[in-house]
Amino acid sequence: MFNKGTNMSDQGLLNWSAVRGSNTDFNNNSRAVQGGCGFASDEFDPGQCFVKGNTTLANPAIYDHGITQGGSEALDAQTLWIFAAVRPLNQPQPSDVGPGRAVFAANCASCHGGAKWTKSEIFHRDNPAAVAQNGAPLDPGVANMLNEFKSFTCNDLTIKYLEDVRTFDVTNPLEIRDNATASTAFGADGFNVPSLLSINYHAPYLHRGQAQTLEEVFPLHTLPAAGGQTIAAALTALEQADLLVFLKSIDGTTAHFRSEGDEFRDFLRLQGTCPPRVMSFGMP
Repeated sequence: MFNKGTNMSDQGLLNWSAVRGSNTDFNNNSRAVQGGCGFASDEFDPGQCFVKGNTTLANPAIYDHGITQGGSEALDAQTLWIFAAVRPLNQPQPSDVGPGRAVFAANCASCHGGAKWTKSEIFHRDNPAAVAQNGAPLDPGVANMLNEFKSFTCNDLTIKYLEDVRTFDVTNPLEIRDNATASTAFGADGFNVPSLLSINYHAPYLHRGQAQTLEEVFPLHTLPAAGGQTIAAALTALEQADLLVFLKSIDGTTAHFRSEGDEFRDFLRLQGTCPPRVMSFGMP
């Protein structure tokens, strides 16, 4: 979710579909979907959480990059758990991961590099909440579809939040949302790049669990830099074997690679802040 090692403000977008920008974005899910009171505070509706459920008065300060402590006991507990309990697993290392690191650097690091082992990072300023969620305006430069963040452009430089690795199948029943409209799930434009930290222990893999093992990912996951070929088609058998050894070794002690997100962030720091939205007559 975020980088605990060197930059606590390095928050990645959440969900495969990149529809959440902060942990407290899920407050409405807890209330509207699950029927609970979310992070409602006793200051607003004392002692009523378990009685009223999702009709309990909500704390307006908790949502979309709002407060993370002091709003309720539930919010304090979640914040403490994220910061203190979530840790990467450190494990015995293979004797030689050098060849696999080289394969990773050439084919994977642009998306899966960075301190979080993903290029996913929130670069846009202020409150990036989508209009469809609660009416807050999007920051200048954000490209979105409803509450799915696609990209961010600043000073003519663009970072893509979504990557199409050809794992979305519109004909699969699992790609249909279970709601009143039975609409197609997000994914046709790609997915938010997941972290590979301790990936050896995160099976099943891909957004709907198509691969039970890392080996099964290779014939399904395409490499945009390799012309859309799958990992299995783009790499030799030896390269695949070396890459697999390295992927299984990634933990909290593994040296990082630079990602597209790192390049985007550092370039913008040299240029300064993004220009404000240009207003034209009669148009926002």
